Amino acid sequence: MKRVLFGLVIFCVLSSSLFADDMIKEPNVAGQFYEDNADKLSAHIRTMLQQADIVPADYPIDVLMVPHAGHIYSGPVAAYGFKAVSQNRYKTIILLGPTHYHRFDNVSIWPDGGFKTPLGTVEVDADLANKLINQTDKIHFERRVFDKDHVLEVELPFLQTVFTDFKIVPMIMSRDASAETLQEIATAIDRAVGNRDDVLLLISSDLSHYHTAETAKAIDQRGLTAVEQQDIDRLWRDHHNGQMEIDGFKEVIIGLLYARINGLKNVEVIKYGHSGESSGDYQRVVGYAAVIMHH
Repeated sequence: MKRVLFGLVIFCVLSSSLFADDMIKEPNVAGQFYEDNADKLSAHIRTMLQQADIVPADYPIDVLMVPHAGHIYSGPVAAYGFKAVSQNRYKTIILLGPTHYHRFDNVSIWPDGGFKTPLGTVEVDADLANKLINQTDKIHFERRVFDKDHVLEVELPFLQTVFTDFKIVPMIMSRDASAETLQEIATAIDRAVGNRDDVLLLISSDLSHYHTAETAKAIDQRGLTAVEQQDIDRLWRDHHNGQMEIDGFKEVIIGLLYARINGLKNVEVIKYGHSGESSGDYQRVVGYAAVIMHH
């Protein structure tokens, strides 16, 4: 009998370990979008943060928008955003970005486990993820959505460099989400966060794609002006009529709706740039911006 019980205990322990390992997300783009060597990756990120000409904010920042391209292209702009929030002490960071590969419904959330990078594994805040799932049926776990995508992963090494002792809630949203869904997701995030003041909502989004630098700047300025003015109706309308090209404009709208719910009056573009500044190609650029939202 003792042998049977011992065997059952060992089986449960091994099964638990296997299931836990199954929820550790291996990196998709290490060695492509960023260095796969921990020392080189850390050195590159620290250099970009050092070169970002901004003083870390001495006030709470609740929403951050940063780009998600390869670090050599968008990293210098993203560094401004991460440096701006670096003095805040977040316990959980909700990452929200647009899918690049799959068609699916609404929002897929990674519910537990962790995400691995060359700098280590970041634990998922399973408690907050579960609260989000319980808020609305628009948030669910669909594993394939996270296959191949870089949209959240490229932000993690920055977070691991700037912060310690934090967890994440990874969320990727469908490109087909409706305006009603955006409001529902923003409300769900607010309710799940509740009275916590140690949560950052990070919106992962690039801007326009493959225009000349001059054209891109004009298009991007229209979008960023609407973001700073918190003009959600104009963002929705002008993305559908082709006047704006914020890659993750629906995620940005969720950020603005969340800001509105929480009375965040200040939305600031703290850095704008484009890929040509790194690549030297000014004929086909991708626009980038770092944006903060706070009281």
